[in-house]
Amino acid sequence: MERGHDDRSVDSMRSLAAIAILAVALTAPAAPASAGKFTATLTGSTHRPHAGKAMHYTVKVRRHGKGIRAKIKPLFVYQGLVVGSEPARKIKGRYRDSLTWPKRAIGYPLTFRIRVKTKYGTRNLDWWIRVRS
Repeated sequence: MERGHDDRSVDSMRSLAAIAILAVALTAPAAPASAGKFTATLTGSTHRPHAGKAMHYTVKVRRHGKGIRAKIKPLFVYQGLVVGSEPARKIKGRYRDSLTWPKRAIGYPLTFRIRVKTKYGTRNLDWWIRVRS
């Protein structure tokens, strides 16, 4: 069957429509990779605390710039192994605390880890520590 003039017009229109849709899709802003996720940060007063003196730290948990509910658990890590922990705490947005490092920790390369659990997922926040006298 021979193709008529009307069939070519329809094919041309379909091609133009497909090109227009593709152009719109390519120029539309993409959703950020973290859409649906959260951000969490850990900051400490120092990486080299003195034994027997308080080291202050802050944990922030946010989504779209606003504080969200989370459960945090402080862990103490040495050479990849958890060697100590503190009780978990429920927070909303921000948590500040301090801890005092014992003299027996002097000189060891440790990691102060905060495990953050939210309904959006779980993250580990690490802060390296080398306690000094």
